[in-house]
Amino acid sequence: PQVQRPVDDYPSLAQISGHLMNSIFLDSLEYDVERMERINDMLGVIPPNVRQKYQSSLHPIESLVISPSQCLDRIASKYLHVLPTSIRVFLHGIGATRSSGSSILSYLLFERRFCQELIALGYHDCMVQAKEIEAFMASD
Repeated sequence: PQVQRPVDDYPSLAQISGHLMNSIFLDSLEYDVERMERINDMLGVIPPNVRQKYQSSLHPIESLVISPSQCLDRIASKYLHVLPTSIRVFLHGIGATRSSGSSILSYLLFERRFCQELIALGYHDCMVQAKEIEAFMASD
């Protein structure tokens, strides 16, 4: 017989909201990139002269995905203390102050220092990939 284990914690409202925001913004972007890569693969098996013969303007599209090198949730949670007390109490109430609920903070937090850290992280990550970015921008 299968033993049922009790659930430790139900997901908080903040955790559910964070997953929802990730689904809306990140999952759809990943899906678009995946779909583009599949179309590129299909176009890759059609010889260019055949595409030309049928006057198809379809051609493979190059992509370059740049992702943050650090977890944005963790960065956002560092700035929770700068929010007004009423907002912190609300966020605590919905579970956003727990590590499992901090994802929603990265979508809601527009505090100056948080935004500056995100900009610095983006700049750093782009500098690490500078050669790839330059090659991508130079390609036809």
